Amino acid sequence: MKDPRAAGAADAQPDAAATSTAAVAADAAAETSRHIDHLSSAIDRLHRLLRRSAWRDCTESRFERLFCALGLLSRRNFTMKRLIAALQNRTAPVSADDVVQGMGNLGFRGGRIAGPVDTLATKRLPVLATAADGSAFVVFDHAGERYSIDGAGRIRRFRDDPPTADRLSLWSFSLDTETHPVSKAWRGHTGHSWFRAILTKFSKVGTALVLLSLALALAGVMLPLFTIQIYAQVISLGSLAPLPDLIAGMALVIALEIALLLYRVRVLAWIAARLDYLASVASFARILRIRPALSERAAVTDQAARVRSFESVRSFISGPLFGAILDVPGSLVSIAAIAIIGGWLALVPIAGVFAHLAFYVLLARQMRIASSVAAEETTEMQRLAIETFEKRQAIREAGLQHRWSDRVIRRARREQRAQFLQRMIGGLGESGSTFIMTATSMALLAFGTVLSWGGALGAGGLLAVTILGFRALAPYHVLCLSAQRITQLTNSVRQFNTLMDIPAEEEEKREYTELRRVEGAVSFLNTGFRGADTRPVFVGLEMEIVPGEIIGITGANGAGKTTLLKLIMGMADLSLGAVQIDGVDTRQLRFADLRARISYVPQYPKLFAGTLRENLLFADPLADDAKINKILRVVGLEDEIGALRGGIDHVIGDRPFGSSAFAFRFAFAQALMIDSRLILVDEIPNGVIDEGVGDLIRALVERARGERTVMFVSHRSDLLSMADRLVALRYGKIPVVNTPTTLIGRAA
Repeated sequence: MKDPRAAGAADAQPDAAATSTAAVAADAAAETSRHIDHLSSAIDRLHRLLRRSAWRDCTESRFERLFCALGLLSRRNFTMKRLIAALQNRTAPVSADDVVQGMGNLGFRGGRIAGPVDTLATKRLPVLATAADGSAFVVFDHAGERYSIDGAGRIRRFRDDPPTADRLSLWSFSLDTETHPVSKAWRGHTGHSWFRAILTKFSKVGTALVLLSLALALAGVMLPLFTIQIYAQVISLGSLAPLPDLIAGMALVIALEIALLLYRVRVLAWIAARLDYLASVASFARILRIRPALSERAAVTDQAARVRSFESVRSFISGPLFGAILDVPGSLVSIAAIAIIGGWLALVPIAGVFAHLAFYVLLARQMRIASSVAAEETTEMQRLAIETFEKRQAIREAGLQHRWSDRVIRRARREQRAQFLQRMIGGLGESGSTFIMTATSMALLAFGTVLSWGGALGAGGLLAVTILGFRALAPYHVLCLSAQRITQLTNSVRQFNTLMDIPAEEEEKREYTELRRVEGAVSFLNTGFRGADTRPVFVGLEMEIVPGEIIGITGANGAGKTTLLKLIMGMADLSLGAVQIDGVDTRQLRFADLRARISYVPQYPKLFAGTLRENLLFADPLADDAKINKILRVVGLEDEIGALRGGIDHVIGDRPFGSSAFAFRFAFAQALMIDSRLILVDEIPNGVIDEGVGDLIRALVERARGERTVMFVSHRSDLLSMADRLVALRYGKIPVVNTPTTLIGRAA
């Protein structure tokens, strides 16, 4: 007989399992609800912050919250500065295109995808969906369930509230840089240069251009065929009856060829503009992302030449040379037509093509050498011109005008000789190519006449062969005429690829230590720096700076005072030892994030074009008017800026604004906006210090003592005496670290 207690226990087991499953489901539902509520609150908070800063001057748009949602769902720890910079300060409402561009500025690769939203693979989410009626939403996945976020920030379960729009445009965003065509990792697999990789984006357009050029080639062959028919049916038979139909057919072919040419011109103009945009954005981004020590070492002319190098590519694509290259299929079709009409007569244009190619090979080698010499001489002339403008006052004071003029004249002569050689080779190419084309045309006409006398070729066929011969040789004739342009193009592409291959300051795959806040502890461990000539500027600096300490830096010109501050911020490359911030080696940190957390007053402060408010908000994009006014009061600029037209919203241009004292006070305001516990102040001219900026420095040091670390550069004993310790830099030697009393007394 079965035990009733055992039977009861057995009956209770399914109930317990069901209860346990229900509890797990309830916990999962509660966790999901908390996650959704947290996401909704985060979207609202981020939206309010962005509306208060970057978007305060534009009409609110539904896409603002969608951008916030995408930024949060990306699970990337973006700083507020990065999010604000992604869409910049705006006056027009945020659109779907702005969201896509903003995600691209955050480093995401955006692309259109097809398919119903509910069947998309989870790895594709989140996606931005837009409809023709203007509605938009973001779809994301959480715990296997899909949710949608609308423009008001409302989050719903997707299956409970599916979209009503029939056709949706979907955008997916990915950080998978390893498979991006222009990424360094992917180019390492394909062996492509940056320019070659970017051209893969235009593969479909390139195929369309080839087909378009083939259509033009066929249209071009039809006109000579109509010529043969006119000779055969009108002139030979003496009948005008077929002439109207033939003329109508020729008119249709001409109209078709014109339409195809105009369409090809539009496509080429679009490709040139698109490539120019992509290359310009990429080149500026690369220049800004390479190590400052490397970019500052290059001359201004070299930097400008790199940016302008893509102009020759743009003019090449939209110019006649690229059109001639696209006409090469037409050349082959023309030669084939000559072979059909005149048989062996096709050997004549084939010989002309090979003669053009052989001549171009010889010409290109000489042009490469001449172009290299001319480019070098032009660069040197530009450097001399810039140096002349920079040193014109010193040249006058030293009475060196005649000697300097002689130097300019010698350099100008060398440049003109190089330019003359380059132009002479270009003229030789034009003359030689014209001779080859004329000789080939005469040979084609002569051999065609022989065939015509023999009855193998009619008069119409002879005229058609002559026209086709010109079409067959035209692309190669343009090739020889453009030898100089092609050499410049090759050099520009090579120079551009070199720029894009320079390593960025922040490596893509490297793991960095996150630094939430700078507390002010700085350590120099056997730190040394070598100049561009490899000679040591200073070596063996050993120093532990505790938070709240005041450090003065002094030394002769060129001893490395500014460099020492740059080493802390990663603006210069360490040669020896290490620099630590709060116990972390600076090389383990993202330098951009580190600089954003350090208050820095440069030696040569500059203002950007825009408003004074915008220049302050670079340091703290979320600052309100109360904080701005408080800091302006601290640096002594509240009344001066208030007297300007527009006050803090006064617009300044590219030219220098205000006095030197104003520039330094404003630089202090920018530094204080960061509210950092580490303040770096580079050397300030004595004249500016005497205009009241010295009192500002003294007040800053006294307020910061014991709370914030201050490191400042100066030669003045009245300022250096405020420091807790001094660092006396000596060129090529170990710096001396001691108290102000000891070092100043020793110097006295």
